Amino acid sequence: MERVAVFGAQKGPKKNTKDIKVKLNMSGNNFGNYLIGYSIDRQVYNCDFFSYKEDFDCINKNYDRAVIASSNFINSQQDLSGWADALEKLNMPITSIGLGAQMLSKDETLKLKKGTKRWLKIVSERSKSIGVRGEFTAEVLNNEGIKNVDIIGCPSAFMSIDRDFQIDTELNLNENSKILVHGNPRPKQMFYVDHLIDTFADYDRKFLAQTEWQLFKLQDGSIGLNEIGNFMDLVKRNEKSREEIINNSIYFNDVDVWKRYLEDVSFSIGGRFHGNMLAAQMKVPAIWIVHDTRTKEFTDFYAFPSIHMDELATLSKPEILERFTYEDFNKKYKSLYDNYAQFLLKNGIENKLELV
Repeated sequence: MERVAVFGAQKGPKKNTKDIKVKLNMSGNNFGNYLIGYSIDRQVYNCDFFSYKEDFDCINKNYDRAVIASSNFINSQQDLSGWADALEKLNMPITSIGLGAQMLSKDETLKLKKGTKRWLKIVSERSKSIGVRGEFTAEVLNNEGIKNVDIIGCPSAFMSIDRDFQIDTELNLNENSKILVHGNPRPKQMFYVDHLIDTFADYDRKFLAQTEWQLFKLQDGSIGLNEIGNFMDLVKRNEKSREEIINNSIYFNDVDVWKRYLEDVSFSIGGRFHGNMLAAQMKVPAIWIVHDTRTKEFTDFYAFPSIHMDELATLSKPEILERFTYEDFNKKYKSLYDNYAQFLLKNGIENKLELV
């Protein structure tokens, strides 16, 4: 059996630390990334995880192929020159899984840096096909002259390794229900995060953080309000509102711990794709808030229940909850599963997904 070297998203932290910023850095600066690596680890036989700063002579000697557990690598800000240099040292087939392009809207102009274009060229030349998240990313790559592309979504959607997986839970909330809300607190998006925080304030509501290390530095008193600038508008809030957000924020850098926590959660809603994806995989009702091209192509591909952030701000709680349905997702899941399994086979990746 071939040995597979996995790069990109890791399956979990590589060392123990109490420093939240170090923990976040190990995840690729978003704890949601661990779901990608965790899922690939469950799906692919005989794989080990590496960073792109490794002993490549040793990897070339002991491994047969490389997989890149990818995320939103394709954007105007990121330069993948270092990654490209690393890939050129590998003497083996390379397959990128779950690659995504990201802009806030299609009205923007996506200008890829030279290093990113070189990275894409290497991956394209070394693989049967590149597995991308949705139609938007496929279009971006096609515009760069890269044609060997398959739309597969994200490995995290197939974490269960169950072709018959369905999300058939009913959404029944009461005053004791535990609810997770989440979203990237960019200044231009705080309005929808605030709307979620306020709308679900009457429940046992937690704010699920995936990048917001400031909340936990404030929790433990290691930084003060004078050190966070305008982060989440916390300085502008009244003391009660500010303390309620800080004290009810949680994060997970261990997927298994995260999964166990979700066993007691009744509902998840927000703009963090993987925050909702793990909830859905645990049969927790979830609604996605669409806020950029990445979340839009995901929710379209999977037929997840979703609301655009601009519309969300106009909706009451009953109107939001009315959007919950997984009927279309359940109808297409088997074909999505088969599509992903066939992609892995096409690229020679020995895996645990069974086709009928």
